[in-house]
Amino acid sequence: MEEDLRGTILSACEEAEEAQVILKADRYDRAVIRLTREVGTQAKINIASLLPYLDFADAYEVLSGIKIRLSEEIQHSLRIFAPNLSKLTKVRNRVAHTRPMEIDDLAVVHDVSKSVYAASPSSWENLNRALRKLGEDPAYVLGLTINLVTDPDNAPQHNLPAPEFDETGFFGRRKELDRIKKAIKGAYPVVSILGDGGIGKTSIALKAAYELLDDPGNAFDVFVWVTAKATILTVN
Repeated sequence: MEEDLRGTILSACEEAEEAQVILKADRYDRAVIRLTREVGTQAKINIASLLPYLDFADAYEVLSGIKIRLSEEIQHSLRIFAPNLSKLTKVRNRVAHTRPMEIDDLAVVHDVSKSVYAASPSSWENLNRALRKLGEDPAYVLGLTINLVTDPDNAPQHNLPAPEFDETGFFGRRKELDRIKKAIKGAYPVVSILGDGGIGKTSIALKAAYELLDDPGNAFDVFVWVTAKATILTVN
């Protein structure tokens, strides 16, 4: 999806066009920093070299800024894409920062992918190739090497484990999660989660920790995870 968005930008621009004009100041500066950090100061600065260093949402916004150059078919597919941009960006960021996936992430990405491709098949060739491979052999994704351009993760350091619900998703318990996070952010030095064995206390604690980790308003320097699950309790 990212490759196709960037490819559409490239096809709509002249090679000699001023990259700063097309990308706008903030996006341009951010892309230049990423490019020079990876390639070095000798990197050639133009539209083609900077596109791989755009954020996911940036690529769509650049296309919105030059939509007069796009065919009606492409514009129609982008209108389908637009309402889902926020959801897709969150999924993309969870992948980039190895965060637990949400239960409907796959369904959202798959449904949007099929819809935008149907609206403009010639604009989403990479996406269609991925969809076709996924339909023919779902296991092919296990061999993929994900190489997403991302800035260093500025969230606090942590040793949170991969959650057991990562493959199936975390479903429900939104009110309880919000209560736990509110308590942790409050004045309480200790917050206890009580419940019968197997009810999901560990899962909800880990989910709360990951959500706090990604909360830009959190005041924590580090998240430390310890567990006594492998410890045998004795009378001593």
